[in-house]
Amino acid sequence: MKMKIAAIRVFQVVARLHLLVLIVAGVGAVPIAAAEPAKPANGGLSAKRPEPTPAVSVLELPEDCFLQGQLVPMPAGNAPLTTLRWRSPLFADPLEFRFSEVERVRFHAPPNQPPAADVWRVDLRGGDFGVGTLESIDAEHIVLRAVGAGPAPLRIRRTDVERLARTTAATKVFVPGLLAGWNCSRGGVREEAGRIVCEQAGTVAYRDVAAPLRACVEIVVAWDNRPEFELFFVSGPAAAKPAGRDGAAEKPEHYRIEALGGELIVVREGATAAFEPIGTVGDAAGSLRMRVFIDQERGRMAVLSADAAAADRPLFDATVAPGKAGRQSGLTLKLRRGGVRIDSLRVTPWTDEEPKVKSAGDLGGPNAVLESFDRTSGMFTAREGDDVRQVAAADVNAGEFPAAVATVKPPAAAVQAVLHGGTRLTGRIVEVTDDVLRLDCPSVADPVACDRRQLALLEPIARTPAPVTGRLGLLEGSAGRMRGRLVNPAGKDKGIAWHPRGGVEAVAIGRAEPLRIAYARATAPDASAPTAKPVDAGSPATLYLKTGESILCSVLSA
Repeated sequence: MKMKIAAIRVFQVVARLHLLVLIVAGVGAVPIAAAEPAKPANGGLSAKRPEPTPAVSVLELPEDCFLQGQLVPMPAGNAPLTTLRWRSPLFADPLEFRFSEVERVRFHAPPNQPPAADVWRVDLRGGDFGVGTLESIDAEHIVLRAVGAGPAPLRIRRTDVERLARTTAATKVFVPGLLAGWNCSRGGVREEAGRIVCEQAGTVAYRDVAAPLRACVEIVVAWDNRPEFELFFVSGPAAAKPAGRDGAAEKPEHYRIEALGGELIVVREGATAAFEPIGTVGDAAGSLRMRVFIDQERGRMAVLSADAAAADRPLFDATVAPGKAGRQSGLTLKLRRGGVRIDSLRVTPWTDEEPKVKSAGDLGGPNAVLESFDRTSGMFTAREGDDVRQVAAADVNAGEFPAAVATVKPPAAAVQAVLHGGTRLTGRIVEVTDDVLRLDCPSVADPVACDRRQLALLEPIARTPAPVTGRLGLLEGSAGRMRGRLVNPAGKDKGIAWHPRGGVEAVAIGRAEPLRIAYARATAPDASAPTAKPVDAGSPATLYLKTGESILCSVLSA
């Protein structure tokens, strides 16, 4: 039966009661049988989120959805942007999404460039960092020329700086970083803006951090609700396995911190064992920031809180003779309950005799502070009390900055921008052009003109999806999949339109790309229901009913 005039009535009734799959623009598809909120059955259209290419970026949306396409320019206005515009081959016009409804945007890496000489990393108190060439330091700013952050150097506010270090120094930074390098069971670990997030109970994540025999591991772990977990320092891949199983050592050699039953406990196991409670884990959101010192040859483990007033007094310090010789170099996280994220992870050699939050370092004393840097002369000025000294830049690998003010929280509608050169900055987008994304960052004195060719990732700081009302369908095509609903488009001869979840308004569906719109159902699929057959673009659409019937029609509006 073929309908043209009455198509709107047929479609509206079926969409409420029996519609399983709508084949749009001549696509063949298999009816979806899964019930909400199962992952979509993709029928070979888009099995997983793809990687970006030089010509196509990837917009990632909730529920494992995505759209391939390109970021569309948005002019500067009187206020920072709260939405982004995205051009997709599935739609006739660009879509507009609220930042709060977007997971992230991933961009393709540019061709490899030769590494710059004498590269420094500036760590900010909120977790951001800049990577580039150090231009100067004065009483107000640290000036850094970062790759991809615009033609002008970044003037980073000194009060927001935590640490300055050469990227070629012995310090190894693993978080913030990418998920690559982490070995994870159950697939329960993901990366969000450089942080490692684990939310599936029973997940074990291991990373070789190349820890030396005497190592200092600085780590920040955070959570939204009280978790239970274990952290194994200088471990091997089998550290979290029970003793005697799957090749694990009969007598474990452990340096670990565990949060169990609301208590935070440090455990050192070797030939014997030592343990001590060092704090509690509350029900509300919290974090753990500490430095763990480990001497594998002696079997010593010391834990210092980086936030404590008496930071040089260890919360735990015990030496237990190793049960066996050997060196381990990894870190293992085992999640028992709840969810945790690793916000920061860095490993350095433990060079002092005793564990300290601050070492004597390269500036002549543990309390020495970098006052200034002159690139022309290549000299740092360091002050410790009334003692002022000049230190050659070649002799400095790192320096820390005392906290002058509390860390400023990210503003509303803030995003994190990660550049392929290694810089990560948080701020609000004020303008998008064909060449530049301009970011207003609280920690940087001037707006940052991020080169779009150097962008690796854009990720909103806070995601607060609006409540879902009504029944959502799943639109799928070779260039993406997304939740939303069919609506009547504005204007004549627009075909049908799609209002995506998180979208500002509906956009007409394009005619160039084959796609399908599927709705989940609570009952099992009818084995007798026919399978749709592909037809050429521009042919009539096909409606499949739960009764097993099909209707060939032209959809005039929805």
